[in-house]
Amino acid sequence: MISVPECVQFTLFNDCNNSRLLLNAVNVQETEPFFKAGDFTVSVKTDKTISAVRLLPSREEVAFTFVPGELVFKVSDMDLFKMFEIDFKRTVEAAQARS
Repeated sequence: MISVPECVQFTLFNDCNNSRLLLNAVNVQETEPFFKAGDFTVSVKTDKTISAVRLLPSREEVAFTFVPGELVFKVSDMDLFKMFEIDFKRTVEAAQARS
């Protein structure tokens, strides 16, 4: 089961020149007192073959599962903002198209 707090919004950038996706998670709640979003699980639908997930800027490896079409990983101790680098394998067709 995927469980993301309502106060967390995501932005996903496709950085195909570097064979990666960049996922930003932001706690946008407008209530006071501010509370942490805590731990939750994220699911990303993708046609890419994922090879690694890292927390930025530390580049700490994040455990993940990947089945064709879906990447799933856990976000831990979410306060205000987290950014993830999601590496993917470039296909032969994509590499040829860039040549």
